[in-house]
Amino acid sequence: MDQKVTEILGNRVPKDYFVTTGYGETNAGSGIDPWETGAYDLALLMAQIENFNVVE
Repeated sequence: MDQKVTEILGNRVPKDYFVTTGYGETNAGSGIDPWETGAYDLALLMAQIENFNVVE
């Protein structure tokens, strides 16, 4: 049985997506943790998409 291998090159354009809104404000600074994302995390919570993989 022959199997054909397909290689996809170029930009990946999503075929399915959704649009939502949210914002976040925080007084937490960048502190010790360089990966701290206070306002971003609050925006995801407000938009109710905190458990989704935003960028795959």
